[in-house]
Amino acid sequence: MTGLLSTLPTPVALVLGAGEQNCVAQAGMLMPLLSGGWRPDLVVGSSGGAVTAAVFALAAGTDPGGDVPAMAADLWRAIGASKAARPGWSRLAAAAASSASPRVSKAWHAVLDPVFGATALDGSGCILVATNLSRQTAVPLSTGPIVDALLAAAGHPVLANPVIADGEVIIDGGFVAPVPVLQAIAAGAASLVVADTGRPTHRADPSPARHWYQVTLEAIRHQLDTKASLDTGRAAASVPVVVLSCAEPGWVSWDQTDERIEAGRQNAKEQLAALAQRWASITEPGVYTSADEVRLDRRLSAVMR
Repeated sequence: MTGLLSTLPTPVALVLGAGEQNCVAQAGMLMPLLSGGWRPDLVVGSSGGAVTAAVFALAAGTDPGGDVPAMAADLWRAIGASKAARPGWSRLAAAAASSASPRVSKAWHAVLDPVFGATALDGSGCILVATNLSRQTAVPLSTGPIVDALLAAAGHPVLANPVIADGEVIIDGGFVAPVPVLQAIAAGAASLVVADTGRPTHRADPSPARHWYQVTLEAIRHQLDTKASLDTGRAAASVPVVVLSCAEPGWVSWDQTDERIEAGRQNAKEQLAALAQRWASITEPGVYTSADEVRLDRRLSAVMR
């Protein structure tokens, strides 16, 4: 199935984007993607996708390269079980009061330091994308310690403290690049493989959000989903973009980590097989996908193949 990916114009970038807790599904999506020996030339991730991308950077320094899907799954399990990813009411109250507690950063270091240590991004072929909130621009990070880059690129407000660099505020990259396809092209990619975990599935309960926090979250999700589709469409106008999707089934909790990893594996396996049945090679610009939630996206209709 992954033989089809070897026909993509090189260099090929694997793009890993935002998706809240559903980002854990990316670990499962990597299993069929990498099982046949295919490897991307470049890995670009933002938000939760930066966490998965960071595992590639860690594996790049090991011999013979490490089992990236297993390493990613273990990291996501550790994050899901940690205090850092499960804020209590005191953390929420501190966030509402605009106070940055050093305990928040310590909690994340307690999870990330044992995994990454002082390993750096330099020379790994991995780019983690953060958001410069002060300038409202994307910040591609490809040098320096992985942990420092992760605290910026995956530093979602409330769950993590913002990073202050040269007087400017740096936060989670998903706010400016929920699917960092444009950043991958800017880095020189000639084709893209996107592991998309940020799309919502059709919900059985169509009732609208009623509480203020539900309305806020739905509004943010809608904005990020729209931005992701528009960016994907812009990228697909110039390069081939293969999109594999593991849509979010409503609200995902950390208790569903293994379930979502398996869902990612199964979805990617089925979608790769369907693409291989339809295409012998992929060389022309456009969006190539067999996921219904992507194919039915009217914002991508002009570039859908």
